[in-house]
Amino acid sequence: MVLFINLKTLYFLFILFTFITKHFSKLVCVIDINRHGDRTPKQFPKYTARIFYSSMRSSLTLNGFRQNQLLGRWFNERYIKDKNFISDKYDPKEIIFRSSPVTRTIFSGTGFVQGLYPNYIIKPIYNREKSNLRNDFLPPIKNFHLKKKDFLEIPLYIENSLNDNIIHPLKCKLHENSKSIIKNDLCVKVNLFPVLEGEELKTVIDNIKTQVPYLFEDKSNAEIYTFKFFDDLNKFVSTVEEKLIDKYEFTEKTRRILRSQAIQRLYGFRYVDSKGEKLLASGLFDTFLGYFEKRIKKIENDPKFILISAHDTTIMQLISNLLDREYLHQKILSSETSVDAYKFLIPPFASSFVFELHEDDNNTDNYFVRIIYNGEELKTGLHKDMVYNQALQGFEYNSFKKYLQSRIDNDYKTLYCNLDGEIDYTKVEEEKILQNEKDKTDKENKASLDNLKRQISNTFLKPEINGGN
Repeated sequence: MVLFINLKTLYFLFILFTFITKHFSKLVCVIDINRHGDRTPKQFPKYTARIFYSSMRSSLTLNGFRQNQLLGRWFNERYIKDKNFISDKYDPKEIIFRSSPVTRTIFSGTGFVQGLYPNYIIKPIYNREKSNLRNDFLPPIKNFHLKKKDFLEIPLYIENSLNDNIIHPLKCKLHENSKSIIKNDLCVKVNLFPVLEGEELKTVIDNIKTQVPYLFEDKSNAEIYTFKFFDDLNKFVSTVEEKLIDKYEFTEKTRRILRSQAIQRLYGFRYVDSKGEKLLASGLFDTFLGYFEKRIKKIENDPKFILISAHDTTIMQLISNLLDREYLHQKILSSETSVDAYKFLIPPFASSFVFELHEDDNNTDNYFVRIIYNGEELKTGLHKDMVYNQALQGFEYNSFKKYLQSRIDNDYKTLYCNLDGEIDYTKVEEEKILQNEKDKTDKENKASLDNLKRQISNTFLKPEINGGN
């Protein structure tokens, strides 16, 4: 009996000690970077239009919009209901929503905001000099009017489409007259996996053909058995398969090669630390620290919740710059056979990467950062210069700040992007082909219509000729 009481007492003392020594904290700032939701493929626009109800390439799907609504609802549960961090009614002093200047990110941001605040209407704010676009459209109902309480709007700030050098700088140049494009000229490219060629390339393409034969229509062997065609196939099937109830029946070897070659394309130029690699994340890191520093200095009316609606490449820029190189190397090697490792490196549609800034209640001058990727907190595998404090359960802010500052190349401020809504000039020929096919179809339809008109005219409009009288 005495032993039982002693054990009970010891357990109570342990719980009491844990409570006394536990570090409580106050959430100070949240920065959320989201990938846009599910979209149509960029490749093979003719078949994209066929499969996705005449949608153009790279368009957000209805499922993609829904993904972001649900993501916004998850954030509502976490930061409004559970943590009571932001108000249950939108407060412009608390929150700012920003989007890359591309339709799929703009509408993804809209879906997210409507999930976070379901009773509000989005109002786009175009961050572009001399923008001639209106944002006050109303339904054409006579004397249309809503009570102010039923017509609450939330602004969504859309980055300058002529110079998106923070969220999507892959195609930017060092300055307007420069010939050096970041991705092509300032990043060091390495082979992370063996080059796909010869019989192995042919075998993989033949296997893909069994599942999507329509993509091979009107293609010669000279066009089919090339790495360029394989790469287009890989991008197309990886985008489409997620949407299918019945998945493609590829061999396991084909699956491995599809994954490894996607990693090669997206991390082959990110793996080596280079000027280009730093430039890809410099704008983001500078932006993060700007928001955090203002919250630490308690600058009045500065937002404490920031959403950035962005791209998979934006999150990849964070991954490749924040992860320890050896840890990144192991993730890359395992991604060929591990779907989890692959999805860690190539974030799925509607992925979320969150930075939480906390203030330690035991020391109000002490701040730390928690990093949450798709709902899971990252505690290991990040660069050693960011010190993880077990007691605080987060990265010490000073070390986090110092490391991010070391990754900022101030040349990012001079980048010239000229994206103009992310026009991809490499696809101009593909669009021309699609337009020619449309013109041909329109011509055939017109000929059929003219023929039908002639038949109707001959049957109903001409007087009947009677020759027996």
